[in-house]
Amino acid sequence: MIGSRLGPYEVTAKLGEGGMGEVYRATDSNLRREVAIKVLPAAFTSDPERLARFEREAQLLAQLQHPNIASIYGLEVSGGTRALVMELVEGPTLADRLQPGALPLEESLAIARQIAEALEAANEKGIVHRDLKPQNIKASIEGKVKVLDFGLAKAMDPIAGTVASAADMARAPTLTSAGTQVGMILGTAAYMAPEQAKGIAVDKRADIWAFGVVLYEMLCGRSLFDGDTVSDTLAAVLRAEIDFSTLPASTPPAIRRLLRRCLERNPKNRLHDIADARIVIDEVLSGRSVESATPASGVRPSSTARRAALVAGVGLLAALGAAGGWLARRPAPADALSTTRLSIQLPPELPYKVSSIPGCSIAISRDGARVAYVAAFKSGEQLVVRALGEILPRAVATVDVVRQPFFSPDGKWVGYFDRNSLQKISPEGGRSVTLVAELSNAAWVRGSWSDDGRIVYDTWNAGLRVVSADGGEVRVLTQPEEEWHLGPEVIPGTATVLFFTQSAANFRIEAIGLDGTGRRTVLDDASQPRFLASGHLLFQRSGGLFVAPFDAKNAKVTGPAMPLALETMVDDERTATPIPQLAVATNGTLVYAPKQPSAKAGSELVWVDRQGKSAPLATVPFPYPSFDLSPEGDQLTLAVRDGSRARLALFDLARQTLTPLRDEQLDIPTAAVFSADGQEVYFARYGTHRGEILAQRLEGGEPRLLGRLEATWIAPYSVSRDGHWLVGTLYDPKSQSDVWLLDLTSGDPERAARIVAAKGEQLAPALSPDGRWLAYGTDETGKHEIYLQRFPGGESKVRVSSGGGELARWSPDGRELYFLSGDGAAVMAVAVKTEPKLELGAPFKLFDGSFWSDTGTGPSFEPSADGRKFALIKKLEDPNRSVELIVVQNWFTELRALFSSSSR
Repeated sequence: MIGSRLGPYEVTAKLGEGGMGEVYRATDSNLRREVAIKVLPAAFTSDPERLARFEREAQLLAQLQHPNIASIYGLEVSGGTRALVMELVEGPTLADRLQPGALPLEESLAIARQIAEALEAANEKGIVHRDLKPQNIKASIEGKVKVLDFGLAKAMDPIAGTVASAADMARAPTLTSAGTQVGMILGTAAYMAPEQAKGIAVDKRADIWAFGVVLYEMLCGRSLFDGDTVSDTLAAVLRAEIDFSTLPASTPPAIRRLLRRCLERNPKNRLHDIADARIVIDEVLSGRSVESATPASGVRPSSTARRAALVAGVGLLAALGAAGGWLARRPAPADALSTTRLSIQLPPELPYKVSSIPGCSIAISRDGARVAYVAAFKSGEQLVVRALGEILPRAVATVDVVRQPFFSPDGKWVGYFDRNSLQKISPEGGRSVTLVAELSNAAWVRGSWSDDGRIVYDTWNAGLRVVSADGGEVRVLTQPEEEWHLGPEVIPGTATVLFFTQSAANFRIEAIGLDGTGRRTVLDDASQPRFLASGHLLFQRSGGLFVAPFDAKNAKVTGPAMPLALETMVDDERTATPIPQLAVATNGTLVYAPKQPSAKAGSELVWVDRQGKSAPLATVPFPYPSFDLSPEGDQLTLAVRDGSRARLALFDLARQTLTPLRDEQLDIPTAAVFSADGQEVYFARYGTHRGEILAQRLEGGEPRLLGRLEATWIAPYSVSRDGHWLVGTLYDPKSQSDVWLLDLTSGDPERAARIVAAKGEQLAPALSPDGRWLAYGTDETGKHEIYLQRFPGGESKVRVSSGGGELARWSPDGRELYFLSGDGAAVMAVAVKTEPKLELGAPFKLFDGSFWSDTGTGPSFEPSADGRKFALIKKLEDPNRSVELIVVQNWFTELRALFSSSSR
């Protein structure tokens, strides 16, 4: 490696190695500076998922800019080698400095203070070191301290849930095995917090423990926990008595107490914030601490004096209790509470999932004791409830679809929606209770539970509804005409409902009484209202989170809004109102799913042959577009939702150039397909209740109207080869998704009609090359399957797939039908013979792969003109799933500080 080049970096010397890779000195040939290069282990770089996770974590770590933290400059890739480029910090490590023995008290405290500052800066960004030890701390003779490898213990984790090998567990000096997932170990044995050693998920208090161990070692000159083997050391961490009498006699009492607080084995009793340690050290170093150390002679106050002091103290406490016993029970003021961030690691096989778009898949009880969320489970979903005081979660419901959980005010029930009904269930599990049996559009609803036992929910474009929490008659609360009423939120302690209206890309938060009176505007240009018990309103604006002072009694914003620097996962970044995946309890506990990698950078389309071998087709600057191949196979038409815009474009495959066609002010994307002669593109435009099907000439100009349909959403999918028929899918809340037909030769815009209208969803229709058969997907049996029926008559309906399927497409000669498997992990094929009668072969798998499809937004899977390969979108890591939830305790403290700092 020495003498080689890695991008612009020339490697000049090896500095060391460990469980997280080899470290080299290198010269940046561009900037002429010395850097440190950490070459990632081969086992690490060969795991794409683990590598992607590392890159995300490294991006977060790169934001750490602090004089006591070694900076990360970038991630360099050269050939098969990947390396992290970091600030080169010269000088000895703290481990080197401690080899001769203990450091003087004042020097130990000066170093400890700088370590505390580094931890404080990182913890404020939600980053935990997880592997703090003397070897990871540079401590120059001049007194300058730099903490190294900040957060890399988490970044270098294998993907949570993988099984650690014996070599992993025994690796020295750092143990790395599945990170902070419950049951796994991460860290260095002698400096590992007890909860780490037990394999329990950790937070910043693990760093506080390690800080205490390092400070003890600086003062005493020996390791606090030491054993002949890793097992012996871990056993000492978990059980050995900590002997504080070995501390130097000159150690101030304040530092002794600080060490005891840092080294509490129960993290609940441990110091909660490293900033408090910094304050104590500052006071001692500045002389502001009025206490003195125990005299070197060891002389202590007499037992008589100690008894007298104890009696006096008890008498004082008794007097205080008699005068005002409420002092002992009074909670600390909210502003005095420190904010604590905890990470809940989820099993990779049961990740958090955004179950519907739009939608929020997480809820928290008002008292902050329980979190409910939706987890992906094999082919279905689970409603999971986790008590924050317990380690293990509880799956309370496992069904094919779980949507939008919400708690009752007393926390004794969790409401949720399945495919077409409103349910409630105990957070302890048991049988679900049906409250509303038939919902026309349960995919979009959100519920909120009032103090007096009523539930308000939305119905997409049909308005707000109210039902008793015991079930019964459903009452109409709002009945919109040319807008949607969404996102109801009952303000606790009132009979007022907040919601937002949407018309095209215009949004407004309104309030209305539960009795239907007093409707008024609360805030313009805002959506997704969330009431906060801190006296604020959280809402969405221009794709970001804002918070404003709020009068709950009068449902009135009382001050200017402030942007909120909170990066959460959202349901869909492509929309104008992405819904943050978060929930806030009355006591200020915030829980959210952290932001996942975004597809905004673009999409990669690939050709895949029948053996599964792929080759690049096109890279387009749109996140997951629907697309169609031109009849000549030389162009793609692309349709994408991008914020509040619906964009159409042409992509020339030979020249790799993009030409815009349309830019519509719509929140829902329209699919686009080529006409039979390739001279036009068919797409849809729609308002709140009515849609139009249009044709756009490739050379430009205004589109011409082809047909109209009563529907919330419309997407064309397939054109007959003779140019006679156009078929597609529509969405109507009354009947969900149906297949529609348009005669392109009639010239009558009112001639569009439904031809497949059944219970459930009918999606992604495809006409056979001879125009006599229609393939489409339906979930009328409860599971998405592919069906065939005669066209346009509709007779001879027969099921094609046998184990689930979606997005059917025909071979050019009509002898095969292709579709994606039910789990989306394979491309399937079925032989088709239509003469003298319809005969179908058994479905068989062509190839496996991870490809993206969304049958609700348009085609995203097309065979080539010769039928030898298929155009597909390469699937990135799912941005709507997460294996981590973040819990922020006392979050309201940060909110108040935000407004306090803005008023200065």
